[in-house]
Amino acid sequence: MIAKRIRPLAWKLALLAVVISLVLTVSGCTGLGGAQAGWSGVAVDDGSLYFGSASGDLVKMNAENGVRMWFISFETSSSGSLLGCGAGSTAVAIYGTPAIDGKLVCVTTTGGQISAFNTDGASLWEYPGEDKSLYSFVGGPMIYQGMVYAATANGNIYALDAATGELVWEVEIGEDTWATPSIYNDTLYIGTFDKKVYALDATTGTQKWQQPFETNGPIVSTTLVDNGTVYVASFDRHIYALDSTGGELLWQFPQTEGNGENTPLNWFWASPMLHNGSIYAANMDGNIYVLEAASGSLISVIELGSAVSATPAAANNRLYITTQEGNLFYIDMDDNSKLELPMLGGKVTAPLTTNNGIVYIHTQEDEIIYAINAETGVSLWSAPIND
Repeated sequence: MIAKRIRPLAWKLALLAVVISLVLTVSGCTGLGGAQAGWSGVAVDDGSLYFGSASGDLVKMNAENGVRMWFISFETSSSGSLLGCGAGSTAVAIYGTPAIDGKLVCVTTTGGQISAFNTDGASLWEYPGEDKSLYSFVGGPMIYQGMVYAATANGNIYALDAATGELVWEVEIGEDTWATPSIYNDTLYIGTFDKKVYALDATTGTQKWQQPFETNGPIVSTTLVDNGTVYVASFDRHIYALDSTGGELLWQFPQTEGNGENTPLNWFWASPMLHNGSIYAANMDGNIYVLEAASGSLISVIELGSAVSATPAAANNRLYITTQEGNLFYIDMDDNSKLELPMLGGKVTAPLTTNNGIVYIHTQEDEIIYAINAETGVSLWSAPIND
């Protein structure tokens, strides 16, 4: 397969920088050898944490104490990368959360590679191969039934054999794509920056809907799929529920256009969360909109006070949420009451993760991993990544 040149998307990141402060942080070179900040979440498996750092490293940490076990640096010979840093830049960013399956750790980079390692850090394979690259990746990989799936930022979706890294199929949808795919009942669902939602057969890549579902704004978050319904968060200030089989609209929130009471005022950047028949949708206007999953009817609006772009995480019947400014809350999902916890030491744009009663949070400025007890809200440890 012919490698594709890495082309910048600086104009779109400039657009984001005007509107949300997170891109003011992630769009520039950090000074760490020309590296760029990313917003990788933390993947947890078998007592270990895996995530991408601002310096372009895949890092493994001990989940019990935050001790770094190993790291792998990614570089490219290209003079530019996704965010168009200067000619001296060689490191690449990792925006998507790594995917873990057994002993396989898979990661995508803005350098245009899909790379696989074992849990000891040994390289297993790289696609498309040494000294070759695809277009940049913003979304992370998904592993499902022995396959690795990932979408480049220019809308090429790849399915690889997880054991060998060999290409199984490639589909060009031609839509700018920043999201990580989700898979349900052998169907891959993915939203695009160009405002559409696609459903592809996970085995063949064939489109399963007559046509993609179209919203009025970019989609950058992972779709949520449950019990035959696809939930989509869009920059057009709406949440959509679609039939997973045919892509027909079941409901949308808000139901009407305009700026009435309890109407979202900004983008839905984070992925929606589902709990006990309710959808929790975090908005950049600083509110959490709680919706009835079956109908989209508004149940409650929970005010947090500042923008939320990090996808929340649930543990012990609580939804843990961070604002971009580092404010940490949990919402009791029995009565939707909120409690503010001690503030974190940096901005948060990466999705949160929970595992075995612990919430893991990756801050993007000083780059610290926090482990929070999900029952008490007390910080168990915090580990600076660059120490």
